[in-house]
Amino acid sequence: MESRKMFLAFLALSSLTVFALVLPVGPILWQHTVTAYYASQHDKLAHALWWDQWYSWVLFAGPLGRLPVGVVFGFRLLRLQRGPNTTKSLGSMISEPSLTIFIVVQIALCLALFTMALLILGIRDVLQGHTTFDRIIGPRGKLYWIPADDDDTLSEGEVIACPSGVNAYDLGWQRNWADLVARPLIGTVCLDRDVIPVVNATTVLHEKAQLTGIGMCAIPVPHGHPIPPFATNGRVAIRAQRLGYGA
Repeated sequence: MESRKMFLAFLALSSLTVFALVLPVGPILWQHTVTAYYASQHDKLAHALWWDQWYSWVLFAGPLGRLPVGVVFGFRLLRLQRGPNTTKSLGSMISEPSLTIFIVVQIALCLALFTMALLILGIRDVLQGHTTFDRIIGPRGKLYWIPADDDDTLSEGEVIACPSGVNAYDLGWQRNWADLVARPLIGTVCLDRDVIPVVNATTVLHEKAQLTGIGMCAIPVPHGHPIPPFATNGRVAIRAQRLGYGA
């Protein structure tokens, strides 16, 4: 969970940085792009090599790449029309149409949109209480080890199955988000407090009652107690720490 918070912060910072850098010069770059597009549309060679060819709908991501490639032709035409320029000013790469700037900005925006999509999906998983293990195992069920009541016995306990679709880590979207925010971003990390996800004991107790018929208070797992995950027999299980008292 601690690494997830840092990863989400990295995604947010990356996206915002790209948008903040592009925004001041956005109107100028947009005007250059429109100019290059119209220059390409009115050029016979561009039509012969790209716009009127069937492969313009197939190559470079199909219809999504048809327009950007046509704009690239336009930037090349504008560059030829300007001719050689030996006295470039400090801001000439922005003030004048530049194919290099166009390509760099397009790549940066694509990466920013990709990181933004990852950020949205990551926040959705946090609000729904999904862990990385949940995404790895897909729709399969999970195993939960419930510790014994005896404080002196580490190995005793029992394993119950959690059906597919039941999320034992979902504490409600507000509590899920508050739990993520409370964990440190940088600094000393406490394993039990800052890394191990928090289990919703009510869900585990309910599944235990459904499977065995034992009452809801028969298992000593309080609400909000951290339970570390581990893998066993090719399936993801969640090993409950000893609590030191009975139900």
